[in-house]
Amino acid sequence: MSDRVSQLASQLNYPKGMLAGQTAIITGSGQGIGAEAARLFANEGAKVVVSDIDAGRFLFTVLRSQLPTISPS
Repeated sequence: MSDRVSQLASQLNYPKGMLAGQTAIITGSGQGIGAEAARLFANEGAKVVVSDIDAGRFLFTVLRSQLPTISPS
């Protein structure tokens, strides 16, 4: 039984996250679903490559995610 438990434990990435060691490329990450997906993937340990056609909105989203106290006025 303990062998099975240690085998299962080695398969879990906790506390590193489900995507630890993975790389994700997310387009359209300046706002909406793309931005949220990028945040979630990063929180799960993935290295995230983000891009968006709207550079201004993209920059705002990146800054907001790094400094959560900033909000649009």
